[in-house]
Amino acid sequence: MKTITKKEYIMGFSEFENPILKLGTEVAKQAPAMLAYWDKDQVCKFANEVYQVWFGKSQKEMIGIHMRELLGPIYEMNLPYILGVLSGEKQVFEREIPLNSGEIIHTLVTYTPDISSKGEVQGFYVHSADVSSIKKLESDLKRSESKFKSLLECTPHAILVVNFLGEIILVNQASAKLFEYKKESLVGMKLSSLIPEYHKLLFLEQKNCSLSAEQKANLIENVIKPTGIRSDGSKFPIETSLTEVPDFEEGAVYFLVKDITWKKEKDEEIRRSLDIISEQNDRLSNFTHIVSHNLRTHSGNIGSILDFLNEAETETEKDELISYLKKSSQGLTETIEHLNFVVSIRTNPNIPQENIDLSSAVRKTLQILEREVISTKAEIRLDIQNGLEVQHVPAYLDSILLNLISNAIKYREEERTPIIKIKAFKSGQEIIFRVEDNGKGIDLEKHGSKLFGMYKTFHGNKDAHGVGLFITRNQIESLGGKIDVESKVGVGTRFTVHFQEH
Repeated sequence: MKTITKKEYIMGFSEFENPILKLGTEVAKQAPAMLAYWDKDQVCKFANEVYQVWFGKSQKEMIGIHMRELLGPIYEMNLPYILGVLSGEKQVFEREIPLNSGEIIHTLVTYTPDISSKGEVQGFYVHSADVSSIKKLESDLKRSESKFKSLLECTPHAILVVNFLGEIILVNQASAKLFEYKKESLVGMKLSSLIPEYHKLLFLEQKNCSLSAEQKANLIENVIKPTGIRSDGSKFPIETSLTEVPDFEEGAVYFLVKDITWKKEKDEEIRRSLDIISEQNDRLSNFTHIVSHNLRTHSGNIGSILDFLNEAETETEKDELISYLKKSSQGLTETIEHLNFVVSIRTNPNIPQENIDLSSAVRKTLQILEREVISTKAEIRLDIQNGLEVQHVPAYLDSILLNLISNAIKYREEERTPIIKIKAFKSGQEIIFRVEDNGKGIDLEKHGSKLFGMYKTFHGNKDAHGVGLFITRNQIESLGGKIDVESKVGVGTRFTVHFQEH
């Protein structure tokens, strides 16, 4: 008995006798895509209604038509795929099909071979889906992306497009220039390798919507303080803004990055200017107080003496009062001279300056003080970097060194050998000069605020006038430097002068 295959069994029934075949035929007829079956001779055996409409053929015209006749000029373009499917290989390709109406349809075509149980190709199934809407969307996206890329290159600011993983997927040339990378090298990098604070900025933008724009800006500038990192590892302050990218990869955002080094420098310059103005106002207030206090003291003394002089009855009393009057007058003259000297320091910014070798200047000062050093048996320890120079007014520097070193000798502790350490070195943009002694020391909690005042003395020395440190401080600060003091009673004092390097 002959064995009947499943397919032969099914085909032995009419469409109405075989419910499976009937169902398949109905599905094929109602499918929105073009469905057809062609035998191995490329003759159509079945075509659904969509297929017929596309080619403007009736069911009767379609059945039995050769594929060459149906496709016309397109046939030669499809022939490699036809031969491929007839050799038993599934074929998938895209094709543009012109309709009789003149409209062009974009299709995604699949040829699937119909292989018998003996392995022979009997024909092939055609599935052709209209992907015109998808193609239009792709085209629109490409145009949109092309326009977006053009806009990126037009802006002078660095813009980096980042996906939801934080990976850079698109950059402009300004970004490459800012971070000093090749443009293609940036694509694929993690944005956090260029902007370490990236995640904080993203979180702030996406999660803290309740904050106002001003609050966000303040938080970014004063707390997050974002920085950029160039290819050489150098860092620079940046300002950023981020926005979701419409019609682009889902979750993508673009970062606009600005180098604000100039802004930070300008802010720092303004801050320094304000500090200088504030300091100058403080000095002016202090100077006004000094002038008022000292002149009032002397004028008060002179006025009192003159009152007593009018009441004096004997020549002896008059002579004694005149002697006091001369001393007060002399004190007033000295005070005016000191104040004039300080004013000249403050109001003469163009006084000539020179590059002065610090080691030589210190040794010259020690020669001047040689007698005091020997008589007090002071031990001088020098530690000054070779070739260290400061730009200063020679007379001012001589006065500064003489005052600080002579004070270290003058205010020594009588019960021990004076040890005076003089050190100078470069630190960043400053030249540090330090004089340290093991003398009496100063109670800074008690006298710190008055230490550099005029006519302020703290040890009861008869030869102390309270002018030296006042003038020294003015000479240092007049050229942008500053002076600090550390001291402990019974241990010693250390003065540190900060000279600006020019």
